[in-house]
Amino acid sequence: MKLDQRLKAIFREMGSSTEKATPLAGDASARRFFRVGAQPLGRGKSCVLILFPLPARREILRYLLQSICLQHAGLPVPDLYQSGLDSGFLLVEDCGDDHLQGAVSSLPEGDLRDLYLMALDLLLKMQKEIVPERYPDSPATHMAFDRKTFNRELQHFLTHTIEGYYKARISPEDRDTFSGYFSLVCREVISQPMVYCHRDYHSRNLMVSGGRLRLIDFQDARMGPYTYDLVSLLEDPYADLSPELRRDLKAYYLDRLAGRVGKNITKDFNRDYDMMSIQRLLKAAGTFGYMFIEKGKPGYVDYLAPVFQRAKEILAEYPESCE
Repeated sequence: MKLDQRLKAIFREMGSSTEKATPLAGDASARRFFRVGAQPLGRGKSCVLILFPLPARREILRYLLQSICLQHAGLPVPDLYQSGLDSGFLLVEDCGDDHLQGAVSSLPEGDLRDLYLMALDLLLKMQKEIVPERYPDSPATHMAFDRKTFNRELQHFLTHTIEGYYKARISPEDRDTFSGYFSLVCREVISQPMVYCHRDYHSRNLMVSGGRLRLIDFQDARMGPYTYDLVSLLEDPYADLSPELRRDLKAYYLDRLAGRVGKNITKDFNRDYDMMSIQRLLKAAGTFGYMFIEKGKPGYVDYLAPVFQRAKEILAEYPESCE
């Protein structure tokens, strides 16, 4: 079914045949996003229509269950208005157009710091409140990152970025060297304490609305290393945070985490954070190469340079990694 026909069918299902849908910028997924007016539900403000590739029943159910879990835990996610499991759509609250990413370049560092402290408070709240025994019906509490998943993401980096985008030829010896180091990183990150992870907790998935933050794109949440979302936020290629701000934010997080779970976490924190950073940065570079090679979206490769620069800075602290 063509897009226009599908939209018309969805509007009829929502009780409207005259609604106008304005396309919104999407993410790296195959979903489509549209801003629609208030007519379907007689509301006084606009809504966002999320259009999933069909069949979508499983993906929409996961989104709904994750949303309910986060709402019950007191996290600020968009309200749900209507869903179509078979027609493949969700109608949700419109949180506006202001991502945290935009604030990074437009706000003074003091105001920006306040927003990032809010983001860390939300992260700590997720990790504290959403645990399997409290939310047995959440898909996230029954799914977890494992070493195989992390390693596959790093191999994805070799395939789509090193070989695909840069057209480099990797010798069998170099591939073995990469694989050996990837195995070391994956072994270290998977040994960290496991907590609830948003999975894409970065500046493009935090909306600034009414002086507070709203969480979006949470449907792929699962259990994972405690540093995973922290690294996603502070080592975000889309947001160029100063080293000083990043250091202060790490200290803020660690102080509150250590006070909650005990001081033993402090000893290994820096290495835990750095190993997770290497995995997340190279995984992001793999995604950027994939989006260019497979999806024809060149804008993503603009972020490769800062990814590699930051990875180089971290690796410099571990000389054994460069041997």
